[in-house]
Amino acid sequence: MLWRVRAAGDGWVYLLVLLEFQSTVDRRMALRMADYWVRIMNALGSDALGPRGEYPLTIPVVVYNGARPWTAPTDVRGLVGPVPEPRVGVVPSHP
Repeated sequence: MLWRVRAAGDGWVYLLVLLEFQSTVDRRMALRMADYWVRIMNALGSDALGPRGEYPLTIPVVVYNGARPWTAPTDVRGLVGPVPEPRVGVVPSHP
């Protein structure tokens, strides 16, 4: 749902609410919500952007009504593996 609200001062503020209803835990839910956001932002016309080209405020909401507790990451960062420690003095080799 996308709402347009008159901002204090000048212009409009667009408020985008993403709603997803889940009855089972989906480990990739955070990624799916991010994908929804990117697709919607790409589809917006320039008239939906702010005066400096900024995208609307987005509030992703997942309504979960499953029997078991939610255990999936709530942020895309929780889906990325550990970052290895930087190796000082390691130089990439050429083939």
